[in-house]
Amino acid sequence: EAGEDEEALLEDTGRLFITNLAYCCTEDALRALLERHGPLSELHLPVDATSRQAKGYAFATYQHPAHAIVALSDLAGQVLMGRCVRVEPAKPSARRPSAAAA
Repeated sequence: EAGEDEEALLEDTGRLFITNLAYCCTEDALRALLERHGPLSELHLPVDATSRQAKGYAFATYQHPAHAIVALSDLAGQVLMGRCVRVEPAKPSARRPSAAAA
């Protein structure tokens, strides 16, 4: 049942959460790995403000959610820059209420 929930989430969003990335990972290297499965509409690789190194995780959104479903299974166990990456559907962000709504 969990697998069905994950697939339904990906069908809606096409958004993946990628973890266990090397701190030296670059957006170009990650994009090259992910775009083997289809074009991305967004890639966010957070970087530490002080060290300027990647924080070890990223979010990627595919233009077509079906590509995210394929990437989820195909990327399991893939090695990028010496690290075995972990991929899961990105959970919807919990948006904070805006001041205008208060």
